Amino acid sequence: AVLVVVISLMLAVMSGAFLLFVGRQAIAASRIRAHTGSRSLVGRVGVVRTAPAPLAQVFVDGALWRARPCWDSSEELNEGDAVVVERVQGLTLGVRRAEEWELDL
Repeated sequence: AVLVVVISLMLAVMSGAFLLFVGRQAIAASRIRAHTGSRSLVGRVGVVRTAPAPLAQVFVDGALWRARPCWDSSEELNEGDAVVVERVQGLTLGVRRAEEWELDL
C-alpha cells in the first residue's frame, strides 16, 4: 500500500511539473508579436529593378514595391543595387543603399 502511495505521489509531481512547463511555454509564445504586413519589411534587403524617376521599383520578399531613397543626397540608385528598407509609408518604401555587411546576413 505504501508503494502505491509513493508511485502516485511521484506521478502527481511529474504531471504537475510537466503542466507548469507547458503553461510557461504557452504564455511565452503568446507574448511574441507577429511580424506581418508592412512592418515586417523594415530591415529587409531588396534589389532595385528600375531606377528612380521619381520612384523606383524594388524587389523585396518576392514582391515589387514602389520605393524612394530615404536620404537627401546626390547618390543615385541604379538597377541591380542592393537596398535596405528603412520605412514604409502606405505602399511606398523608403530605402537606402545596403552596406556590404548587410548583404552577408
